[in-house]
Formats: sequence, C-alpha cells, structure tokens
Amino acid sequence: MTTLLRRNLTCFYCGGRSPCPTLEKLHHFKCPKCEAVNYLDENGEITDPPALETPTSPHQYAHLVPRATSPELGAQDGELFCQNCQKNQFLLTQALAEYLPPQNDPKYAEYEAASEQYRRSLEDRYPQVCINCAPRVQNRLRAAGYAAKTDHLRRMMEKTRHGPVYPAGSSWGWRNLIVFLGGGTYLWSILLGLLWHIFGALMRQEDGTSAVGVLGFRVCLEQAAKEHSVEPKCFVFVIPMAQYALVLGVLSFWWNYKLQDKVRGSGGRMVGLWSYLRLQILVLAVRAASLWYLQNVLPIKNALEIFRAAHSFMIVFILLVDTPSPLLIGKLH
Repeated sequence: MTTLLRRNLTCFYCGGRSPCPTLEKLHHFKCPKCEAVNYLDENGEITDPPALETPTSPHQYAHLVPRATSPELGAQDGELFCQNCQKNQFLLTQALAEYLPPQNDPKYAEYEAASEQYRRSLEDRYPQVCINCAPRVQNRLRAAGYAAKTDHLRRMMEKTRHGPVYPAGSSWGWRNLIVFLGGGTYLWSILLGLLWHIFGALMRQEDGTSAVGVLGFRVCLEQAAKEHSVEPKCFVFVIPMAQYALVLGVLSFWWNYKLQDKVRGSGGRMVGLWSYLRLQILVLAVRAASLWYLQNVLPIKNALEIFRAAHSFMIVFILLVDTPSPLLIGKLH
C-alpha cells in the first residue's frame, strides 16, 4: 500500500514524471524525457541550480573557452539576468559541455557537424534572455561598446600626441630608400622647372651682337646673375632640362612629407592624401602645357613681354602651389 501511494517526482521543465519517488532524499535528479537536471531543496521541492554547481556527469566532452577581457564597467543596480535566464544559461552550457562524444567515437564527426543545429535547438528550448531582461542586456552592450570606443580613442590620442614614435633600433629598409629617392626626384623636378622658367623670364631680344663664343651652362648662369638677362640660345639650351623636370615630376607625384613617418611604423592614415594627388595631377598638367606652348616666342605684337610674363607666372605658380603642396597632407590618424 505504501508503494502504491508513493508519489514520483515531476520534471520542472517538461512536466514528465521521474521514476524517483519523493520519499527518497535526493539532491537532484535527471529527467529521462528531456534530460534536464532538476535540483531539490531540503524539503524535496524544485529549486534553482546552484551557482557554482559543476556537471555531475563524469565525462565532459567539451570545454568552455574563456572570454577576452573588456574595459571595466560600473556596478549595475540589481542583477543583469533574472533567475529563469540564469537557469536556462546554465542548462545550455551544461548540455553543450556534455554533447560531444570522445574523439575516438565513430560518430564524433556526425555529432560535430550537427553541433550548431543542436545549439540552436537548445536556445529555442531554453531562451537565454527573456523579454524582461532584454532591455538591461541591450543597455549593457551599448555601454560596453561605448567604453571600448572611448578606450581605443584614448590610446590613439596618446600615441599621436607627441608625434610618431619609432621602434628602438629601427633601420632603413627598401621602402625608406624608395621614399628618400622619391623626395630627391621631386626636389630636382622643382629646381629644373624653375631654372627653365627663370631663363624664360630673363630672355632678351636677339640683336646679333652676342659676345658668347662657346655656349655653356656656366656662361648662361653668369649672364643671368650679372646682366639679369640671358640670350635666347641660353633659353633653348635649358629646354631639355625642363623636359627632364616634367618626367621627374611624373615619377615623383606620389611623394609627400608624411611618407617617411608612415614607412617607419607610425600608425593611422594620411589625411588629405587624395586631395593632394588630384592637385599634383593638375600641377603636372599646367607644367606640361607651359612646356608645350612656351618654348618659342609667338609672332605677335609685344610677344616678348607676354612671353616673359607667362614664364614669370609659372615661377609664382610653382613656388606657391607646387612646392608647398606636399604639406597638404595632415597628421597620421
């Protein structure tokens, strides 16, 4: 009669009856239908899973991966998750930890392939966040994202506040050499272009009384320095230099003052790079047009004065636009 009146335990999760009777003093029991572990208090009633409880199964086929540390946040008022969410999270973790069989099991690959589907089914059965806890979780996620962004911004500002910091013992490599050669090429392009335009601005009218016997670069420089004018033959003499200057400008239009810091390990990106490159293309187009149209004096009235004025304009253009244009590149951010 005692056996007939004995009442079996009922699973909290699926409502199924357990073969374990209530008269037995149990700490927990596993439901044979849903395989969920139910925990009991001293009165034999269903209670919450203990916070530090470890899985009772002697075989644990998976291990939890520790989470990466994140910036510390202030303490929240109350718990982030309710007891039901914590219970579901514990059940999900326990079920996943006991899911995979040993690696030498013949069905290990089959279980591993179905692990994601199994996890989704567990999440459907045991929702990890309820409707009441969802707003608190979203607020915590937003706070964590904001803390991460501000921490990253603070580190970047500290890194760039005192300028680029180069690694100790850093030596030049092939990239440093390319940047150095690019800077030298850019400088020679400017100097040779200015020299040709200066000779054009100082060119005088051909009068047939030239005292120059053998034309040379030094003779032309002496004329420009002493007489503040040069013969047309000197201007023609430096035209190949202007052509070389344009070629050097095309080869070095990519160079700017911040490239050396970039290749030496300074982080961030160069601000204003594309604007600088577009300006360089425009400058090269103007220089190419001047080389094409200003090689000869036009057969018009006051042609020599117009010719000199055009070369003078190009001198000002190169000094005010082309020379300082690499400075348009801002700090590395």
